[in-house]
Amino acid sequence: MIDLLRALHDLEQIETSMAELYEGFIELFKDDADAVGLFTHLRMEELSHQNILKYESRIVRANPKAFRDLHCNLDMLDRTLESIGNFRQAHPKPTLEEALRAALLFEGGAAEMFYIILFRDAAREFAHFVPHLHASGWNHFDKLQKFCAGRGIAPHRGSAPPPFDEGRPTAPEAFAQAKG
Repeated sequence: MIDLLRALHDLEQIETSMAELYEGFIELFKDDADAVGLFTHLRMEELSHQNILKYESRIVRANPKAFRDLHCNLDMLDRTLESIGNFRQAHPKPTLEEALRAALLFEGGAAEMFYIILFRDAAREFAHFVPHLHASGWNHFDKLQKFCAGRGIAPHRGSAPPPFDEGRPTAPEAFAQAKG
């Protein structure tokens, strides 16, 4: 049960870190109403996800025998959280283009795939949350892509990840690692 609680805690930390990242972007791009609107929306949804994860943690603590053990690699969550922190440290005042590209990487990354694994393997009782949390992550990704397209910003330069993200698995790699 510790792994399930740890996973929920780590996911909560990722959602919190993303909300903080977006909060910084809101302040940094305060003169761009469209960017502020996008990042405000994303921030509010990340805070909502954080509250859902807190709720789920309370349920698991109250009824630990109702949940199965979690059989997956949790290292990807640590690496995701570390990547977000590394980006914030390396880019205290990113350009809008850098901010959007980083947000795309995080929203389309390993942690989003982890929701599927978490609820499939350990917490089917939370199945009604899966569509919201997982779809919301991909909804964020789509909104970011559309915003980039509207501004003429290519989502990624080439295929190499930015330096702050070295070693972080792609979503398919993370899914394979977590299953194994």
